[in-house]
Amino acid sequence: MGQGGERIAEWVAAAVLAAAAYLVLLPWDLRGTPLDPGTDQATAELAVGRVVALAAILVVLAGYLGWREQPLWASAAFVGAPPAALMLASFATHHAAMWPLTWLTFTLVLGLDAVIVALVVRNARNVLDRLRGQA
Repeated sequence: MGQGGERIAEWVAAAVLAAAAYLVLLPWDLRGTPLDPGTDQATAELAVGRVVALAAILVVLAGYLGWREQPLWASAAFVGAPPAALMLASFATHHAAMWPLTWLTFTLVLGLDAVIVALVVRNARNVLDRLRGQA
């Protein structure tokens, strides 16, 4: 497979893994459950451990793309966008309150974090390569 084919395969793999991690770790209906029977107040069902696990998986995927010197936009598009798209589908399907603002915030966080991680890892690899070249 040529370099272009490898690049596309890495993008597809990152997108599939990011989407799968989101689907496995986060509940589909993000509205939450009522605090007390008969009340309209709800709390999120998100367990902190699952959110941390999702974040760790996304960091590893973005770091991998950075290590492989993929374009920075690829990290946002193929690591941050799949969970953001699934979150949008979840919010739109379940009519969660304030979902547009929540979705926009998390989409920006997912995309920017993926780009930052990829950039840091790419720069770390370049520093390591220079150090190896000096040795």
